[in-house]
Amino acid sequence: MKTSSVFRGLGQSIVAAFALTVFASFSSQAQSADRIQPKPFAIAQPAPAGLETAVYQVPQTTKFKVHFVNSTGKTVTVKLRDANRNVLYTESVSAKNYIRKFDLEPLGDGKYQFEITGGGQTVVRQVDLQTVTARTVQIQ
Repeated sequence: MKTSSVFRGLGQSIVAAFALTVFASFSSQAQSADRIQPKPFAIAQPAPAGLETAVYQVPQTTKFKVHFVNSTGKTVTVKLRDANRNVLYTESVSAKNYIRKFDLEPLGDGKYQFEITGGGQTVVRQVDLQTVTARTVQIQ
């Protein structure tokens, strides 16, 4: 009899702990849903042939990071192109892990592309660079 009451108490404790965990999870998701804001540009794409790429914006800047993991060991080419497909920057590397920050501040408004080629495939990510002005009013 003692064994069954111990297991019953243990079972109730496990159920209570599970219910508390589920409630806390839903509660934190509901609270954080109010604070979730979409990221302006973040793309990570696992790609076949051993090349995983990510291109993302440094928040509230005109800087972008290009990152790839190259498990093939073959040469990977990174290019930055303008809307007319002119190459503004190119680099070929055979590193397994690559991270480079690109500052697009000197470039004019328009569409640009990061093109990452390696392992027989090409990943292209488009960036739309726009100057946004804001109007403010002050009472004096």
